[in-house]
Amino acid sequence: MAARELRRRCEHMSSSVLATRLGELTEARIVETGGEGYRLTPLGGRLLDALHPLEKWGLAWEKTLRE
Repeated sequence: MAARELRRRCEHMSSSVLATRLGELTEARIVETGGEGYRLTPLGGRLLDALHPLEKWGLAWEKTLRE
């Protein structure tokens, strides 16, 4: 994803904070840069897969709280 698109999607985050976070994620080998911008590394993809159950739980918890 291009840096401009990331900035648009993170509109409430300052560009300096976004740059810092991207640097940290790159250093941690979660994302990498290429000709088309930023993308998840294979390690980042596995992290995303690992977080999906937590997201599912969080959505169920939110629904429970609203009832």
